[in-house]
Amino acid sequence: MNRSRIAGTAVAVGVAGAIAGAVVAYSGSTSHRAATTLSVQRGGSPAIVPTVVALAQTSVLAENVSQVVHLPTATVARRLHARALPGTALLELTYDDPSASQAAQVAQQAASTLESLVVARFPALRVAVVDPAHPVSSAGRPVLRDTLIGALLGLLAGAALGGRRLELPSLPKAPKLPSLPKPRKRAPRPKPISTPAPVAPEPEPEPEPEPKPEPVELGELGELRAALAAYGAEFRPDQVTEWEAFLDALEPHLVNGELPLSIAQVADEVFAPLRERLHRHEADG
Repeated sequence: MNRSRIAGTAVAVGVAGAIAGAVVAYSGSTSHRAATTLSVQRGGSPAIVPTVVALAQTSVLAENVSQVVHLPTATVARRLHARALPGTALLELTYDDPSASQAAQVAQQAASTLESLVVARFPALRVAVVDPAHPVSSAGRPVLRDTLIGALLGLLAGAALGGRRLELPSLPKAPKLPSLPKPRKRAPRPKPISTPAPVAPEPEPEPEPEPKPEPVELGELGELRAALAAYGAEFRPDQVTEWEAFLDALEPHLVNGELPLSIAQVADEVFAPLRERLHRHEADG
């Protein structure tokens, strides 16, 4: 095979690789993202957003949305995201889907369902859509990158098919050297008789340290967590889940162990059934 045929084979395989890379890039799936923005208010004034964000991240929202859009709950939970916009009373819901229209539809349905859940779970709060669902991004496979990678692999394959192996001359074998006589083994020296060392008495076991008492969480949130642990079985499981998420959302807002007045008022309304059960227990005691 001459050099022109080798070069022609490498170029042909390289072009085939480039075409294959472009086909793979164009046929790859594209993910579309849609977003919607909601405002959180309490009696007309801005309210804390982490509470609503925590509710949006629970399985309750995903289950309700999946029933309306006819998608698996696991798929909705994996593609639906909620986050608070820093320094504002706004939260953003986003949804990723191969279809741009499907992404916008599910994001809008999630916003509508979240409004209903907030009214049912937290009567003092209100959520309203301020920016309807709209596409924000679309990411597909990089066509140029896949095309270049295909061309490079094709050129390497063409060079491997068209190249010839270089036969190296065989080197003469080195002559064998005469074997040297093995050294004689010396008789082993007798081992000295060692006297056993005196056995030291075993040390007395140290007394086990007394267990330290577990730290007790003080403050208003600690009282609510203790009440939830004691009487949570008397309430619905979804109610207990929402209370736990609410407590986690309130943790960053503590100032010297106390909640700000506006947040404390919301907490009083949310945990009213639990506080009533605690006070009833104290009155019975």
